[in-house]
Amino acid sequence: MPKVLSKKYFIFIILLFLLFRIPGLGNDLSNTDALRWHRRSERFLTAIKTGDFKGTYQHYQPGVTIMWINSVVKQVTFTTQHRILGIEQPKTLENADWYPIIHGISKIVLVTVLCGLLALQVFILNKLFGEKVAYIFGFLMAIEPYMVGMDRWFHLTSLETYFAFLSLLAMLWWQKENREKLLVLSGAFLALSALSKITTLLIVPLLLFIVVSKNYKKILKNVSIFSISALGIFLLLFPALIADPAYIFNDIFLAGKEAVVASTQISHLEKVTKTLFYVLIMFYKLSPLVIFAFLFSFCKRKEILENKSLKLALIYALFYLVSLTIAHKKIDRYVIVMFPPLILIVSYYLSLLNNKALKNILIAGFLFTIVSTFIYYPVFSAYNSPILGGTKTAISLGLYDNSGEYLADAARYLNQKGRDVKVYVPNGSISFFSYYKGERVNSLEERPDYVVVSHDLERQEIDNFGCEIFEVSFGSKEMDVVFVFRCE
Repeated sequence: MPKVLSKKYFIFIILLFLLFRIPGLGNDLSNTDALRWHRRSERFLTAIKTGDFKGTYQHYQPGVTIMWINSVVKQVTFTTQHRILGIEQPKTLENADWYPIIHGISKIVLVTVLCGLLALQVFILNKLFGEKVAYIFGFLMAIEPYMVGMDRWFHLTSLETYFAFLSLLAMLWWQKENREKLLVLSGAFLALSALSKITTLLIVPLLLFIVVSKNYKKILKNVSIFSISALGIFLLLFPALIADPAYIFNDIFLAGKEAVVASTQISHLEKVTKTLFYVLIMFYKLSPLVIFAFLFSFCKRKEILENKSLKLALIYALFYLVSLTIAHKKIDRYVIVMFPPLILIVSYYLSLLNNKALKNILIAGFLFTIVSTFIYYPVFSAYNSPILGGTKTAISLGLYDNSGEYLADAARYLNQKGRDVKVYVPNGSISFFSYYKGERVNSLEERPDYVVVSHDLERQEIDNFGCEIFEVSFGSKEMDVVFVFRCE
């Protein structure tokens, strides 16, 4: 098994990853939580600078990693504006001319961090499975359309996904080579993932099982190393937890309880839909290459299940699938935490094929992503696999949710109408008004000039809200999902 990765292929994967993720950032979309995380980052930075450690707690998720990353970005940009450009009053997020620039810079830095995390995954996979599996995995991760889309968001989901999978890979590496520093590394990545999104704690039982089953004679020592590493990083980067642990634990607990427990009774049909939700979402959000290769991998299930690392990766995915299915709160983007282990299994299966078949399959997958880019660019998160009918069928099944996709296009269109134009946006308003320069109204009673509506979970059919003059619509080359109506 090679110890050193071929630089040529390694650099190719990095460039491919960046090629699909960097172009158009900032002007593509502001996902529904993006502006919130920008503002939380600014408050987080202020709290750090003033020593108000309790004030660094901004949200239950808790999003600490994205706030640390963006705080550095904001401090550098503020300093640059003051000292180098001589701008006395730094440009803010509230300015629609500057928002795409500030937003774009933050997303470029976030994508760069994710690129580094993927590079680490490929490096560890080379140690575990060899160069061929590692490179197939890196290639598929780089070109997976919905993965590209989520990595282009300003959000926690990709950070949680990449850090959590790194924690598993470091643990598997430790299991193989029994070096304590790898156990420390696994704990550190687990903490960073949990600092991104607390749902990472779902995989703690699996990681502890691996630690305990490795060497029964050293259970206490190994668990202590892993736990101290995780807790140490968690407390070091989350100062609010030390400042007021009771308040933070209570707030996170209440938020978790609300996400898990249904507050209302639902019908039998809704129960069935919710039970199958993430399975259906995987079919809609994974590329055909990954879907079919994963299904065909059952033909090699003996080889896969005999490999201890692959079996644990599959259990890892099942941990998330079962836990997220049980939870009442269902959001499509949560599914990507299962992408890396599934893509790893697919990569291993493809590595067993002859080189000609492998080459043809990877070329076909790449060409599919090129076609997807033509259809969806720059909003890759709008991707829905054509296998089950694409976006139109996803809408009819109540699986489609607009998280800011194509609302920036509607805002830019209406910016041409002048700054005195009043617009009402019943859903996705935060994403729209980040780019809009005119006036906003919060209801039809305020007599808007235009209404901007989009498909979402509750809106399969577009409602014009009484504004009967259709003006324009926006979306991918597959289907328009955002509609602008002019009011008389």
